[in-house]
Amino acid sequence: MARMGLNDSKAGMTGLDKQKINRIILEATKGSRFYNNEMRKEKQATERVTRLKAKLTKITQAQRLAALDELKRMENQLETTRDLSRFIVHVDMDAFYAAIEIRDNPSLADKPMAVGGTGMMLTSNYIARRYGVRAAMPGFIGKRLCPDLVFVKPNSAKYAQASKEVRAILAEYDPNFASVSLDEAYMDLTEYLEGRKCTFPSSHVEFTVPQQDLTEDMLKILNEVAPPTVDGVDSYNNCSSNSSIRKVSFGHTIEDVMREIRFKINRKTKLTASAGIGPNKMLAKICSDWKKPNGQFKVEFTRDKIIEFMRQLPTRKISGIGKVSERLLNEIEISNCKELYDKRDLIYLLFSNVSTKFFLAVAMGIGSNEVSSKNYQRKSISCERTFGEISRLADMLVKCQKLCDNLANHMKKENITGRCLTVKLKTVAFEVKQRSVSLKHHTNSTTEMFNIASEVIRSERLACQPERLRLRLMGIKMSTLKRHESDEKSIQDTLTRYFNKYDENCSQSQSTINEASKSFINIEQHKLDEKSKLDKVTCYFSKYDENSSQLQSTMKEASKNCDNMEKVTCPVCDQFYVYKSDETSWLALLNSHIDTCLQQPETMKPSQSHNDSVGSSKGKGVKRRKLQHNRMQPTTGNKTLHNFWQAKDNTHQ
Repeated sequence: MARMGLNDSKAGMTGLDKQKINRIILEATKGSRFYNNEMRKEKQATERVTRLKAKLTKITQAQRLAALDELKRMENQLETTRDLSRFIVHVDMDAFYAAIEIRDNPSLADKPMAVGGTGMMLTSNYIARRYGVRAAMPGFIGKRLCPDLVFVKPNSAKYAQASKEVRAILAEYDPNFASVSLDEAYMDLTEYLEGRKCTFPSSHVEFTVPQQDLTEDMLKILNEVAPPTVDGVDSYNNCSSNSSIRKVSFGHTIEDVMREIRFKINRKTKLTASAGIGPNKMLAKICSDWKKPNGQFKVEFTRDKIIEFMRQLPTRKISGIGKVSERLLNEIEISNCKELYDKRDLIYLLFSNVSTKFFLAVAMGIGSNEVSSKNYQRKSISCERTFGEISRLADMLVKCQKLCDNLANHMKKENITGRCLTVKLKTVAFEVKQRSVSLKHHTNSTTEMFNIASEVIRSERLACQPERLRLRLMGIKMSTLKRHESDEKSIQDTLTRYFNKYDENCSQSQSTINEASKSFINIEQHKLDEKSKLDKVTCYFSKYDENSSQLQSTMKEASKNCDNMEKVTCPVCDQFYVYKSDETSWLALLNSHIDTCLQQPETMKPSQSHNDSVGSSKGKGVKRRKLQHNRMQPTTGNKTLHNFWQAKDNTHQ
């Protein structure tokens, strides 16, 4: 079966006996849940192939000629986007998870090993790959391919720490580098290369390394080209001298800089990285796989050389062309990028317009060179985990909670919120279920995400009855993302805007707003450290009248602890808020209090004794009852300050 055949496009898997390996895979999986799931997917792919063949038989020569004319226009348009001025680099750590485990347990170095278990493997070392064992393969298949295969349990904390160390080095050269995963990143070194010659006027950048720190991997990096010198010696292999300190230097070319980065990564982490250099991200990624492990490759920066380089590549080497696309292309006898270009008219007539543009750009070696994480507009952010079989609801909810915590933390670090939550569940039968829920507002709250995701899980369990829902993977994804500025700045801007508005329009609240506006209408818009400053604010809430003796007593008590005390009325519940006017953090507290009031089903009315102290003005009582009535009316969506002030407007008309 084509789907289950070995994909040998990964580094370290060339020249294998695919026929033998495919036979073992088939024998190991036949009758298993994995096999049945792959058969189901194979059937779906076959149906697509059948439809494609039916369309192919109806294509005429005239249609193909017309397609070529349209493709010429498309090709010319793509050519205008070709940019050869940027130095884009793709850094890919070699067998990252496996390499970390081998570093920490050297006894694994000469054994075939994989990180994961019989369920699924995250990666394998290069020894295991010689048997056909690779990432994203069920562990029981790997064990059949290589009976001596050693499994190591994943340690995500250890991998995250190593990734952090690598990223710190990358940031020295491109602060806006873009991480793809824990072990991959893109960099744009164009500006760095221009500045390097000014920063280091000499022909080389030199630093010292203790001789005992020079590993074999570091020496390999240094000997990739004829080196400048180490202590005046023409070969780095002569580092066995008695000197305890060695001088290492690198030049100013892009190749030299990448060797320097890889050298630093190995020195810091004892791990190796491979790198690809090209004018765009697609080419850089292809090149990073060219000289693995612990190598680098640069495609020549000319149009003709790039097209020549692309023509020889198998289509499966291209990121974005997977099992199904490969099979569809094979049906029209396309297996490499040269054939992809030569049969572009059939591509145009058989595939969508988006796919046609993608395939044509691939054949021409054209891709995006936008790397900066600041300008990157991501479409979604997700977190998923593979685990041993679970079927109890409690276990599922524990996994769900951890995923939501992790995802929320990532979203808050990137200052983004999402409005569409997707729950991904993979059963022990390898069946994938994905359910999406659109939210009424954007959020990155752990609680909100967990509440929705847990309901989806409960619904899926009910839908499976009388069978049990048995899971081996769970994932949470947020999409329809929005990036936000500082929350504190937004809070200040919003409150100031509303109080300014009602300073003019709300005569009943005139005195209260005048009192409050002294402090925050002209407040400086700067970022607050809420956690540290909130502790310094002394605040009191009172249900007493503005002129009551009780409130005056409260303010007097507060003034003993803080100078410059002021008061402002909560516009929702009419409670008084006493604060120190020269502190700015009180505004966040006030906003939090107002949010709480607005989310109450009915704002609490003052007690009878409180009504007596407030006064018995008939007009004021009527207006309050109207306001209270408006608050209790059904609303669509969440209660907001805008809705509140709109209701209050109506009471004053």
